[in-house]
Amino acid sequence: MKKIRITLLTISTLLCISSYAFKEEGKEATRSFNGFATGEASLKLIYQSSEIENVLLEITDDENRILLTKRFKSTNGFNLPIKFREIATDEYNISLKTSGEVMKETVNVEDFRPSIGRDAFSIEMQNGKVALRSELLSNERTIIKISNAQGRLLHTDKLDMNQLFKRTYDLNQLHGEEVVFSAYVQDKLILQENFLP
Repeated sequence: MKKIRITLLTISTLLCISSYAFKEEGKEATRSFNGFATGEASLKLIYQSSEIENVLLEITDDENRILLTKRFKSTNGFNLPIKFREIATDEYNISLKTSGEVMKETVNVEDFRPSIGRDAFSIEMQNGKVALRSELLSNERTIIKISNAQGRLLHTDKLDMNQLFKRTYDLNQLHGEEVVFSAYVQDKLILQENFLP
């Protein structure tokens, strides 16, 4: 009697497993894809799928020129940062092709373009001191970096561009060493001046 019960239980379990497998096989894959800008020339792409499959990624600019093509074999998702060597376009068109569908998304990077430029600052040197003034107001992240001619960072200054300001930097302590003043707005270099005390 025990043998019969064990056999029936085993057959019942196998039927349940095969029935579940059959349902899963007929189930349609669910996929999600999101692309967003992390800078003027950088993106982040997140893809997830309920199936393991081959994926073809293609990124083009606003004139439909191909900037990147990448194949993923047997994947069910990725979290991919992409950084281009130079700013290629205002919009990146992203296409993700799987065995079941084509997903498309357009990412605009204009929000990462600084609205202020070189004209936002006046910079001059007198008696070994450099005076830096703001001429425009902005809420954009602004950083001043002072380095020597070999590129070694000597000083960093975060500026509040919500108010007009004047900063004075004394170069006399550097004993005649050439320095480079660089201003970055939203991580983009907008000003670079060399000074010799």
